[in-house]
Amino acid sequence: MSSTVTLAQTPAADTSSYTAVDYAQPGDSVVFTLLPSDACGVVIASLTVDLLVVCDSVTVVNAAVPDAGTGMYSHSQTFTDEGICTVTMSATVGITYTTLATGTLYIAPTSVLVGSEYVHVSADYTTVSGIPVAMEAYEITLSLADLSGSVIQHNLSPLMGWDGGLGAVSWNADTYSYTLSGSICDGYQAAASFAASVNGVAVFSQAVSYPTVVSEA
Repeated sequence: MSSTVTLAQTPAADTSSYTAVDYAQPGDSVVFTLLPSDACGVVIASLTVDLLVVCDSVTVVNAAVPDAGTGMYSHSQTFTDEGICTVTMSATVGITYTTLATGTLYIAPTSVLVGSEYVHVSADYTTVSGIPVAMEAYEITLSLADLSGSVIQHNLSPLMGWDGGLGAVSWNADTYSYTLSGSICDGYQAAASFAASVNGVAVFSQAVSYPTVVSEA
Protein backbone atom coordinates (compact mmCIF):
# COMPACT_ATOMS: atom_id res chain seq x y z
CA MET A 1 0.00 0.00 0.00
CA SER A 2 1.36 3.38 -0.94
CA SER A 3 0.30 6.91 -0.19
CA THR A 4 1.20 10.34 -1.45
CA VAL A 5 2.60 12.91 0.91
CA THR A 6 2.28 16.55 -0.13
CA LEU A 7 4.93 18.82 1.33
CA ALA A 8 3.78 22.38 1.95
CA GLN A 9 6.19 25.15 1.06
CA THR A 10 7.03 27.27 4.07
CA PRO A 11 8.81 30.58 3.52
CA ALA A 12 12.15 31.06 5.24
CA ALA A 13 13.79 34.36 6.10
CA ASP A 14 17.30 33.06 5.36
CA THR A 15 16.53 32.30 1.72
CA SER A 16 13.99 35.03 0.97
CA SER A 17 15.18 38.18 -0.81
CA TYR A 18 14.16 41.72 0.18
CA THR A 19 15.09 44.85 -1.74
CA ALA A 20 14.44 48.55 -1.06
CA VAL A 21 16.50 51.70 -0.73
CA ASP A 22 17.47 52.75 2.79
CA TYR A 23 17.37 56.50 2.11
CA ALA A 24 14.90 58.75 0.30
CA GLN A 25 13.87 62.40 0.28
CA PRO A 26 10.40 63.67 1.24
CA GLY A 27 8.21 63.34 -1.83
CA ASP A 28 10.03 60.29 -3.17
CA SER A 29 8.33 56.98 -3.95
CA VAL A 30 9.99 53.88 -2.52
CA VAL A 31 9.40 50.37 -3.88
CA PHE A 32 9.54 47.51 -1.38
CA THR A 33 10.05 44.09 -2.99
CA LEU A 34 10.05 40.62 -1.46
CA LEU A 35 10.92 37.35 -3.20
CA PRO A 36 9.92 34.72 -0.63
CA SER A 37 11.57 31.31 -0.85
CA ASP A 38 11.42 28.06 1.09
CA ALA A 39 14.35 26.46 2.88
CA CYS A 40 15.55 24.99 -0.42
CA GLY A 41 15.56 28.39 -2.12
CA VAL A 42 12.48 27.70 -4.23
CA VAL A 43 10.36 30.81 -4.81
CA ILE A 44 6.85 30.63 -3.39
CA ALA A 45 3.94 32.20 -5.26
CA SER A 46 0.38 32.98 -4.15
CA LEU A 47 1.26 33.78 -0.56
CA THR A 48 -0.42 36.20 1.79
CA VAL A 49 2.31 38.82 2.17
CA ASP A 50 2.01 41.90 4.37
CA LEU A 51 4.04 45.10 4.51
CA LEU A 52 4.26 47.21 7.65
CA VAL A 53 6.10 50.55 7.65
CA VAL A 54 6.20 52.59 10.86
CA CYS A 55 7.86 56.02 10.79
CA ASP A 56 8.57 57.71 14.13
CA SER A 57 5.88 55.57 15.84
CA VAL A 58 3.30 56.41 13.15
CA THR A 59 2.03 53.59 10.92
CA VAL A 60 2.45 54.76 7.33
CA VAL A 61 1.79 51.45 5.55
CA ASN A 62 -0.07 48.37 6.76
CA ALA A 63 -1.16 46.58 3.63
CA ALA A 64 -1.36 43.27 1.82
CA VAL A 65 1.13 43.04 -1.03
CA PRO A 66 -0.05 41.32 -4.24
CA ASP A 67 1.90 38.67 -6.11
CA ALA A 68 2.97 39.99 -9.51
CA GLY A 69 2.55 36.46 -10.87
CA THR A 70 6.16 35.39 -10.54
CA GLY A 71 6.38 35.04 -6.78
CA MET A 72 7.60 38.62 -6.50
CA TYR A 73 5.66 40.90 -4.18
CA SER A 74 6.07 44.67 -4.57
CA HIS A 75 4.53 47.78 -3.08
CA SER A 76 5.25 51.42 -3.94
CA GLN A 77 4.78 54.12 -1.33
CA THR A 78 5.30 57.89 -1.46
CA PHE A 79 6.69 59.46 1.70
CA THR A 80 5.86 63.10 2.39
CA ASP A 81 7.49 63.62 5.78
CA GLU A 82 11.01 63.08 7.05
CA GLY A 83 11.65 60.43 9.69
CA ILE A 84 13.16 57.08 10.60
CA CYS A 85 11.05 54.17 9.39
CA THR A 86 11.11 50.50 10.34
CA VAL A 87 10.05 48.11 7.59
CA THR A 88 8.68 44.60 8.08
CA MET A 89 7.57 42.18 5.34
CA SER A 90 5.92 38.97 6.47
CA ALA A 91 3.99 36.01 5.08
CA THR A 92 1.21 33.84 6.42
CA VAL A 93 0.81 30.16 5.51
CA GLY A 94 -2.25 28.67 7.15
CA ILE A 95 -2.05 29.95 10.70
CA THR A 96 1.72 30.39 10.67
CA TYR A 97 2.98 33.97 10.54
CA THR A 98 6.62 34.41 9.53
CA THR A 99 8.67 37.60 9.42
CA LEU A 100 10.77 37.33 6.27
CA ALA A 101 12.51 40.70 6.11
CA THR A 102 13.13 43.80 8.19
CA GLY A 103 14.84 47.04 7.30
CA THR A 104 15.30 50.70 8.13
CA LEU A 105 14.41 53.58 5.84
CA TYR A 106 15.63 57.13 6.44
CA ILE A 107 13.57 59.98 4.96
CA ALA A 108 15.55 63.24 5.01
CA PRO A 109 16.17 66.26 2.77
CA THR A 110 19.82 65.28 2.30
CA SER A 111 22.37 62.72 3.41
CA VAL A 112 26.14 63.19 3.77
CA LEU A 113 28.80 60.49 3.87
CA VAL A 114 31.04 61.07 6.90
CA GLY A 115 33.81 58.49 7.10
CA SER A 116 32.08 55.18 6.44
CA GLU A 117 28.59 56.20 7.57
CA TYR A 118 25.88 58.46 6.24
CA VAL A 119 24.55 61.35 8.29
CA HIS A 120 20.93 62.18 7.49
CA VAL A 121 20.22 65.89 7.95
CA SER A 122 16.83 66.88 9.35
CA ALA A 123 15.11 70.10 8.34
CA ASP A 124 12.61 69.70 11.17
CA TYR A 125 15.28 69.63 13.88
CA THR A 126 17.77 72.05 12.31
CA THR A 127 17.73 75.46 14.02
CA VAL A 128 18.77 78.96 12.98
CA SER A 129 18.97 81.91 15.36
CA GLY A 130 20.00 85.53 15.07
CA ILE A 131 18.30 86.40 11.78
CA PRO A 132 18.01 90.21 11.96
CA VAL A 133 14.63 91.89 12.01
CA ALA A 134 15.86 95.39 11.21
CA MET A 135 18.59 97.22 9.30
CA GLU A 136 21.39 96.13 11.60
CA ALA A 137 24.49 94.01 12.05
CA TYR A 138 23.92 90.30 12.52
CA GLU A 139 25.55 87.09 13.72
CA ILE A 140 23.44 84.18 12.56
CA THR A 141 23.96 80.74 14.11
CA LEU A 142 23.04 77.45 12.44
CA SER A 143 22.84 74.08 14.22
CA LEU A 144 22.35 71.05 12.01
CA ALA A 145 20.58 68.03 13.49
CA ASP A 146 19.95 64.45 12.42
CA LEU A 147 16.62 62.64 12.23
CA SER A 148 16.71 61.79 15.94
CA GLY A 149 17.08 65.46 16.84
CA SER A 150 20.73 65.17 17.89
CA VAL A 151 23.12 67.95 16.87
CA ILE A 152 25.47 66.73 14.14
CA GLN A 153 29.02 66.89 15.47
CA HIS A 154 30.73 66.97 12.08
CA ASN A 155 31.45 69.90 9.78
CA LEU A 156 29.11 69.34 6.82
CA SER A 157 30.14 72.62 5.14
CA PRO A 158 26.66 74.14 4.81
CA LEU A 159 25.94 77.40 3.04
CA MET A 160 23.82 80.32 4.28
CA GLY A 161 22.67 83.54 2.71
CA TRP A 162 20.00 85.83 1.32
CA ASP A 163 17.75 85.34 -1.72
CA GLY A 164 19.60 82.30 -3.02
CA GLY A 165 23.02 83.94 -2.82
CA LEU A 166 24.40 81.37 -0.41
CA GLY A 167 27.98 81.43 0.81
CA ALA A 168 30.39 79.67 3.14
CA VAL A 169 30.05 79.99 6.90
CA SER A 170 32.39 79.63 9.90
CA TRP A 171 32.48 76.27 11.70
CA ASN A 172 32.55 76.36 15.51
CA ALA A 173 34.04 73.03 16.59
CA ASP A 174 33.36 73.66 20.29
CA THR A 175 29.60 74.12 19.85
CA TYR A 176 29.11 72.10 16.62
CA SER A 177 27.48 75.14 15.04
CA TYR A 178 28.03 77.53 12.14
CA THR A 179 28.14 81.33 12.10
CA LEU A 180 27.47 83.95 9.45
CA SER A 181 28.27 87.57 10.37
CA GLY A 182 27.67 90.85 8.59
CA SER A 183 25.24 93.72 8.24
CA ILE A 184 21.97 94.12 6.39
CA CYS A 185 23.45 97.38 5.11
CA ASP A 186 25.99 95.35 3.11
CA GLY A 187 23.50 95.12 0.26
CA TYR A 188 20.74 92.97 1.73
CA GLN A 189 18.18 95.72 2.36
CA ALA A 190 15.87 94.32 -0.33
CA ALA A 191 16.28 90.66 0.69
CA ALA A 192 13.08 88.61 0.74
CA SER A 193 14.36 85.34 2.19
CA PHE A 194 17.14 83.75 4.20
CA ALA A 195 18.14 80.12 3.71
CA ALA A 196 20.64 77.43 4.66
CA SER A 197 21.57 74.42 2.57
CA VAL A 198 23.62 71.22 2.77
CA ASN A 199 24.80 69.50 -0.39
CA GLY A 200 22.77 71.99 -2.40
CA VAL A 201 19.53 71.02 -0.63
CA ALA A 202 17.66 73.55 1.51
CA VAL A 203 17.37 72.57 5.17
CA PHE A 204 16.06 75.96 6.34
CA SER A 205 14.23 78.86 4.73
CA GLN A 206 12.52 81.92 6.15
CA ALA A 207 10.90 84.97 4.58
CA VAL A 208 12.36 88.32 5.67
CA SER A 209 11.55 91.98 5.08
CA TYR A 210 13.58 95.09 5.84
CA PRO A 211 11.51 98.24 5.23
CA THR A 212 13.55 101.27 4.38
CA VAL A 213 12.88 104.20 6.70
CA VAL A 214 12.93 107.49 4.82
CA SER A 215 13.65 110.51 7.02
CA GLU A 216 11.68 113.69 6.49
CA ALA A 217 13.59 116.70 5.16
